[in-house]
Amino acid sequence: MRRRVLFLAACAALALGLAACGSPRSFTAPLPTYAAVPQGPQLEPFMIGTFRAEMTPRGACAWLWGPKPSSYKLSFLWPSGYRVRFNPTELLAPGGRVVAREGKVLDYTWFPTALPDRCRSPGQEAAEVKPLIH
Repeated sequence: MRRRVLFLAACAALALGLAACGSPRSFTAPLPTYAAVPQGPQLEPFMIGTFRAEMTPRGACAWLWGPKPSSYKLSFLWPSGYRVRFNPTELLAPGGRVVAREGKVLDYTWFPTALPDRCRSPGQEAAEVKPLIH
């Protein structure tokens, strides 16, 4: 009888431990940013894109994809102070306000940039982006 009680207690502890491990904790990470004054040559017309983000070995990266699944993915530099929260994935403004959740379509303006960033692949174009928050 004592063995059975110990066995059941061990199973319950294991189940609680696995449940705790199975639910990832939320964390935030800074996004690649540009200077307070954008360095690009000119502001391009407003666009729309679907917010996506991922944590890479080099840090957090976030994009706004175009309306088609095959849309070209630019490497984005964000205004200073922007962060991304994971689990769930959310775009955060400098004060911590949630601007978008993964999959939300956002309006934004952008302009090309030559500034380096950790999210850009070799040969990939980059843009400084400014989400339009309504």
